Amino acid sequence: LMLLFCLVAVKKFEKAVNDYLVPLLPSWNTTMPKSLELQCCYGYGSGYWRPDDDHAIMLFRVSRYPENPEYIFNIMFHEFVHMLIETPIIRKYHVPQNLKERIVDMICYEYIKKPVQPKFEKSFANAYITPETIKTDLPGAVAKMMTDYMLLQQKQNSAIQK
Repeated sequence: LMLLFCLVAVKKFEKAVNDYLVPLLPSWNTTMPKSLELQCCYGYGSGYWRPDDDHAIMLFRVSRYPENPEYIFNIMFHEFVHMLIETPIIRKYHVPQNLKERIVDMICYEYIKKPVQPKFEKSFANAYITPETIKTDLPGAVAKMMTDYMLLQQKQNSAIQK
């Protein structure tokens, strides 16, 4: 059953990437890897690794048969978005983990309606990352967000020191 869910997810993933993410690549200043290796195994968690521009690896672990076949597709799409924006946006602007997860969640919700994690409902990113900025200028929105975020952090640190 797990193998069947993975095969169905791969087909759906391929279509979603071509329909939704490929058109965004130029505005995100990123490229599509020439090859993608998918590794599915049992356990918890998922991850991605892009050793160079041409190759990418995504690992996702599923602890049991998912009740929802969309589960594997959602993980694949989520991790692929992470991988696409990691170097040109996340690392470039030094985005902390909680904001990085919120950005990816918002992209996934916008395109595949993946449920958003409730812990991010009041995220600092919400004012900057919108459906419009995702499509037109995600790097610019993240740069502005991080400038304001760092200013807020400095103010909070100054207040604590007083």
